[in-house]
Amino acid sequence: DGTFTMYGGNIVGCKATSNGGGVMVCENTTFNMNGGSITGNTAGRFGGGIKCDGTLNLNGGSISNNTASLGGGLDVSGTLDMLGGSISNNTATDLGGGVNANGTFNMYGGEITNNKATNHSGGVCFNNTAATLGGTAKITNNFVGDTPNNFKLMNGKKVGIGTYEANSIVSKHSRGKTAHI
Repeated sequence: DGTFTMYGGNIVGCKATSNGGGVMVCENTTFNMNGGSITGNTAGRFGGGIKCDGTLNLNGGSISNNTASLGGGLDVSGTLDMLGGSISNNTATDLGGGVNANGTFNMYGGEITNNKATNHSGGVCFNNTAATLGGTAKITNNFVGDTPNNFKLMNGKKVGIGTYEANSIVSKHSRGKTAHI
């Protein structure tokens, strides 16, 4: 049990052979990220920047240029509440270039952009998750290889969009065209 709050500073160049290259958020713990950066980290399996089995409140700061097999920027099996900040330029060698979501995913602000994956979902892979997008959330310009792909719903999952405010912008690319949902 515990809480870690990050207001600034950098977590750079860390490496984990398994999970949480930059930060590992265990069950029953909370990580409040209000500023700073988590960049250039690597995990062999889950969460190049952050592996979250507890609660992550992302209010500001950046998670960028991280690499993992699943969830290049972030792998969440617990709860993610994203109100601000950015998850960008991360790479997954399998799925979820920006985020691999297996827990609760709530995004009301911030952006997930310019992430890449090899197999599925350049931006966010919604896999066995409850998800809500609203507010000023943006998921844009993510790719699987050279193909635009902002998110993928695995196993018949559904995502609630625009639940709290009508000005949400989430784009899903299909055959090179963009549909704003």
